[in-house]
Amino acid sequence: MAYYWDYTFPSSKAQYNVSKQPPKIPVSTVDADQKRVGAGTKSEGLTENSPMRLRMEAFVKQMQKEVTSGLEEVDGEAKFKVDSWTRAEGGGGTSMVLQDGKVFEKAGVGVSVVYGMLPPAAVAQMRAQHPNISKTDEALPFFATGISCVIHPHNPNAPTVHFNYRYFELGGNGEDGEPISWWFGGGSDLTPSILYEEDAVHFHQVIKEACDKHDPRYYKDFKKWCDDYFYIQHRGERRGIGGIFFDDLDDKPADELFEFVKSCGNAFLNQYVPIMERRKNMPFTEEDKRWQQLRRGRYVEFNLVYDRGTKFGLMTPGSRIESILMSMPLTARWEYMHEPDVLAQKVTSKRIPANHRYKIEKRIKDHHRKLRKDAKNGPKAQHRSKKDPGIPNNFPFKEQILQQIADQKMKAQEEKEKAKEARRKASEKARKANKTKKANEKSSESATAAPKPKAESSSTEGVLSKAAKRKAAAAEAPSATKKSKTTVTKKDTRKAQKQEEVEDDDEVDQDAPYNFAEHFTAGDNDAEDDEDEEGDEEEEEEDDD
Repeated sequence: MAYYWDYTFPSSKAQYNVSKQPPKIPVSTVDADQKRVGAGTKSEGLTENSPMRLRMEAFVKQMQKEVTSGLEEVDGEAKFKVDSWTRAEGGGGTSMVLQDGKVFEKAGVGVSVVYGMLPPAAVAQMRAQHPNISKTDEALPFFATGISCVIHPHNPNAPTVHFNYRYFELGGNGEDGEPISWWFGGGSDLTPSILYEEDAVHFHQVIKEACDKHDPRYYKDFKKWCDDYFYIQHRGERRGIGGIFFDDLDDKPADELFEFVKSCGNAFLNQYVPIMERRKNMPFTEEDKRWQQLRRGRYVEFNLVYDRGTKFGLMTPGSRIESILMSMPLTARWEYMHEPDVLAQKVTSKRIPANHRYKIEKRIKDHHRKLRKDAKNGPKAQHRSKKDPGIPNNFPFKEQILQQIADQKMKAQEEKEKAKEARRKASEKARKANKTKKANEKSSESATAAPKPKAESSSTEGVLSKAAKRKAAAAEAPSATKKSKTTVTKKDTRKAQKQEEVEDDDEVDQDAPYNFAEHFTAGDNDAEDDEDEEGDEEEEEEDDD
């Protein structure tokens, strides 16, 4: 199912603060720094011991070739225009742009390798994120390289995509290129005009797998960072459905982080090409195209107002404007006081605000909170609170969420069966050990015990005394036996009932629909079971007394 997506997410508390831009970089550069960084233009003979700036530069240039080749295959007709440029202050790059193709309206993939001298004010600003940079009143040499890509398809069913991966280093001692400080940054994100659930799941799953190879925390942390960064504050909307975003990454050795960046970069074609193959030839209406142009207007607003890279480039002397604005779509649209058609939204359920997801999640949390509260108010309150809140059919990612819940339930059931089998084996082992121990004790006692002499009754009084004792014991035996049998029968009946309940709970009806509310009430049911077990134990103790 597809949705017109308007990205009206609620404002996040953790807003990404756009830092002030560094002062103008002086036109003149240091010859020694140019010589140091100029060696980075050669990518032949690189090894694992080569400077990181050389390896990162070689990687982004190779990635540019692979991405442009893959996009040309998807388009089938148009080719990228190659535009190499140089920067007077030091460095240069290559911008490759495909425009007015069969599939892509505009696609740009740019690589830059720049270097020069960073003034003291800019160095002081970077010291806030990197304390290892010493305070100085002198300009420091810097080096930066990266790759950036933005793709805008013709078809409104196909999403816009963006990725960027970069490396920055500051300072250096002589010509060896050893930096004072360095860091990586980058990310990838998807911006569909018409949302298809399977496309969003695929895009996030591929980049998650790339992140998980290096650190299980990366995807979760960088996904949240992406959601906070791509937020249009003056609209109260998100730009797209997210992905990952990271910056100033230097918490691990450079070699490890470089491998992480390469994994993310190499995953891009697998992230995007399968989506394009599904959507590029889909039919669309004039209303779909109009909606796409309106969403692209939001894309332009974010890039010009909030994007740090665009703002930095426009404010930096000597920057190449054509390369900076390469990310702009070929066409966009702004309509005065435009609002989505509410009637069409209700009738077709095709245009759904993104904050609908958060409303449903809040409803589920409130329902679960009410369950815990009503658990103390008796059976009637519990019965009322167990009504299934359900998931609306127009809720995005419903199938994936239900599948995840089913998988989690199946996994929990398997773990429960394993634990049950382990307890059974442990109990059987303990029972056998106890039986063996008792048998050994009995045999040892019989072997060491001496035969007891028979007691001879010396008088009639002794005989009568023994007869009286046997008669009294016979009179007490029936009542004691009856009480023992009653107690044992009651205990056995209760244990049998509990065993039947456990077996009923363990059975899973695969054909029956899954009750979504039960997933959120599992904790309360476990608490009730614990209370029942405690009550049973108390009753058993009373019976024993």
